[in-house]
Amino acid sequence: MYQFLAATGNSTALSQDQMEMTGVLMAGLGAVAIVGCVFVLIAVALIWLTYDAAKAADPDKQTMKPGFVWLCLIPLFNLYWNFVAFPAVSDSLAATARGKGKDVGDAGRSVGMAFCCLAILAFLLGVINQLTRNSLEGLELIAYVIVFILHIVYVVKVRKAKAVINS
Repeated sequence: MYQFLAATGNSTALSQDQMEMTGVLMAGLGAVAIVGCVFVLIAVALIWLTYDAAKAADPDKQTMKPGFVWLCLIPLFNLYWNFVAFPAVSDSLAATARGKGKDVGDAGRSVGMAFCCLAILAFLLGVINQLTRNSLEGLELIAYVIVFILHIVYVVKVRKAKAVINS
């Protein structure tokens, strides 16, 4: 068999071009994996900061146990659970602050709700983009960047509410 392949000019070995393409593909997959891990670590850090702030609320004022915030890390389920967890954390912190005679505003509730709504929109843009191969990639990317920024703003607001409660 090998003599036939050698005689026809075909070889079972990879050509130089094929080897280069394989190297480029592997490097690309490695970069995607690294970026994915970074985003997961950032998400875990943001949820931990939210969880830590939620623990500052008085137990009798909590509308949700702080540990349930971790459910926001479950893919797809988080699209629903964000609407439960973020307002609950904000409401608990605001109620605790009012009970101590302090003002924290809405403790990030409005930003949290904006985050939740835009996260759904970004997800839907991604689904539509995948199903139709439409040119919504740029819009989807912009939506996810805004979602990321809103998440950070929400965490900053609940951390500030925690600081006010603890002061």
